[in-house]
Amino acid sequence: MTLKAPTPDDAAKVETYYLSLLTSAGDNEKAIAFLEKKIQKAPTDRDLMSQLATLQAKAGNFDEALKWYEKIAELDPKTKTNWYTVAVLCWERSNKAGMTITPEERTAIIQHGIDSIDKALAIDPEYTEAIAYKNLLYREKADPLHLAGKDKEAQEPFAESLRLRDQAMQLMQKKKAEAQAAPAPS
Repeated sequence: MTLKAPTPDDAAKVETYYLSLLTSAGDNEKAIAFLEKKIQKAPTDRDLMSQLATLQAKAGNFDEALKWYEKIAELDPKTKTNWYTVAVLCWERSNKAGMTITPEERTAIIQHGIDSIDKALAIDPEYTEAIAYKNLLYREKADPLHLAGKDKEAQEPFAESLRLRDQAMQLMQKKKAEAQAAPAPS
């Protein structure tokens, strides 16, 4: 027997509660399956995709998380935070996986992150958080080269990371100065 909710709003509340219950209990597999079933009925629902991507990332399913975050970005390509989120996930994968993935896979993940962050920066060249993460991605790019004893090759991405760090800091200072110079609301 299936009970029907009195209103669509009530049904949404029950589904949210159920999902919360599953994730609180650590049953990510059931939560993922639940969201995948919902997405089949609403294939362009970015909120559902975002929830699924987040759960996949928490479960350590990088490829699945990346697939969903990219789908969100492709559905709304002019939203800089969508591309930024893809890049952050790539940085996280490279940073946490370290030596557990091949150097080639790590290099590809880092480049994918840089390409995604460049899409965010094409939308907003002064997107400070994106510049800061691009700095981190370039540090990740230098790291495996350094670990492989290729210090000369690691110098270029490391130098780029420093340039990006300085650029992000200058933008933060500029924005802080602009905020201080702005007239107080009346």
